[in-house]
Amino acid sequence: MYFPPYLPDMKNEEEIPENIVIELNQARKAIDTEDFPKATRHLQRIVKQKVDFWPAWLQLASIYATLGSYEKALECLEKVFDISPAHKEAWKLKIECLISLNRYSDVIPSINGYLSTYDDSELFETRTDILFALGEFEEVINIYLELLKKEPKIEYVKNICQAFIYMGRFAQVLDWLDYLRDQGYDEEWMDEFKEEADLGMGIDNKNQC
Repeated sequence: MYFPPYLPDMKNEEEIPENIVIELNQARKAIDTEDFPKATRHLQRIVKQKVDFWPAWLQLASIYATLGSYEKALECLEKVFDISPAHKEAWKLKIECLISLNRYSDVIPSINGYLSTYDDSELFETRTDILFALGEFEEVINIYLELLKKEPKIEYVKNICQAFIYMGRFAQVLDWLDYLRDQGYDEEWMDEFKEEADLGMGIDNKNQC
């Protein structure tokens, strides 16, 4: 996994002390040649002198993540959040690190926080996939029911039906499919879900006999 450089071009930055500008430009050159140990040394010197300079913390996090040191990356990102709590790239990097560490229960609150501020369809789908993997089917259903109130999309219903199937609530699946057909929809996945729901209902009926 490789994360892009986040350091700004500091040539015309008058508010930053000259020695830090020099360190930043040296760090950028090292990053360009993928000399990450050298870049890290420059960045660490920067944050020791100017602890509130979030671009250096973010770049350190990026380097650590690139090298697979995700815990160190997360520590640096916390420094970014102390200074800039809603920083978009920092949130995205945090989510990537948590996913890489398989800390899925921590990923969901981070994604929720991110999506409450920023639109990101890819990350939205990632959240759905993680919730399915965690077995949080009720949460999936609630998310997409809320979305349906704002915008009727068949993909939302598909995710709801998928969650109901995983939960063994086949009658609800059939109800939703009947509703979609009444609305004129005829998708291939609807036939697949109906077959699975019918089979599930048949198994349930046998168990009741």
